[in-house]
Amino acid sequence: GGTGTWRSAAELAPAADRCASPSDADARFSVTRSTEWSGYTVHLSETCPADLPHLIAHGETTAATLPDCEALELVHAGMAGRGLTPGEHLVDGGYATVEAVGRAATEGIALVGPVAVDSSPQARAGRGFDRSAFAVDGDARTAVCPAGRTSATWSDTTADGDRVGVAIVFST
Repeated sequence: GGTGTWRSAAELAPAADRCASPSDADARFSVTRSTEWSGYTVHLSETCPADLPHLIAHGETTAATLPDCEALELVHAGMAGRGLTPGEHLVDGGYATVEAVGRAATEGIALVGPVAVDSSPQARAGRGFDRSAFAVDGDARTAVCPAGRTSATWSDTTADGDRVGVAIVFST
């Protein structure tokens, strides 16, 4: 046999494509803040009436690399399939995105939780302008930049036929 060599982190496949366990080909490695694990993520939903015991009403197991905000659709579909669609769903920051709040509202669910902070490269680097630097008026479909100029165009962006965002362009 030959000798093996270790790959650098840059040479490794993305965690979602890399097997993390010799005994489970579907297990994946994941990190959330300071917690690292190999395996899966389980999303538990429980009842929380003030005067009754709290009961786990639904559990959804996903790949460890699937972001919580993307798992929320699976959680809601699983709950709906069992006739347990909540009127109000309290979640942590990993699940609450602007898109998730809107999608849940169309399903009759009030999604309540802290919406994630801007994690764009500009916001992380503290350079350039992040979303909070712009005044956005969704009803008028305009935005005003930090220099006070109004956007030239506003158009919806789509993926697979679904609206996924907005492209706002300012003239030079």
